[in-house]
Amino acid sequence: FYGTIPHDVGIRKLPVLNSSKDIAVKASLLESLQDIKLAMTLITREAEQAPDTPLPVDRLVSNIGIDIHVLPERSAEYRMVSLYYHRGTSENPTYGQGQPPRIRAVFRIQRWGDVERFEPYRAKRHEWITCAITGTRRPHNLLLWHGTRAENMVGILAQGLRPTPGEAVATGSMFGGGIYSADCAAKALNYAGPL
Repeated sequence: FYGTIPHDVGIRKLPVLNSSKDIAVKASLLESLQDIKLAMTLITREAEQAPDTPLPVDRLVSNIGIDIHVLPERSAEYRMVSLYYHRGTSENPTYGQGQPPRIRAVFRIQRWGDVERFEPYRAKRHEWITCAITGTRRPHNLLLWHGTRAENMVGILAQGLRPTPGEAVATGSMFGGGIYSADCAAKALNYAGPL
């Protein structure tokens, strides 16, 4: 590990990684470095291409493999996201950093190939399911929030949400490895880091 990722410890000995907490911190570092490497690869590829689109950011988005559109504030999709966001921040005091940030823009992002990957599950979108505990019925689909740090965004946009390894117990992995989401925005904001 130390041979692959240099650490500046001066004249002191390198610390031994002998606890799951130490290993989780280093696993989180590796994950961040992996996302930074991906971002740098995409930026480098973007810089090497001929300027065939008006803005460099458009070439970067193309290299990631996504379509991204800013939603008009009057669109039904924008209003739905805004309503859920405000309900999930004003009615749920779980956001621990003062007043939640205001919405500056809402984007519709479509990763290339996702429509085809999700096609087998499309029919279930309109099914209803019954809660085993309460017996209440609700639609099979939910609007969920995922909070993440800014440095993770390029990796998420390029490769989708990836489960953390089970052995990497870090912030946001209370129940082990997996992809975490919340039904209210305030909870997800706690994992987004400083805004």
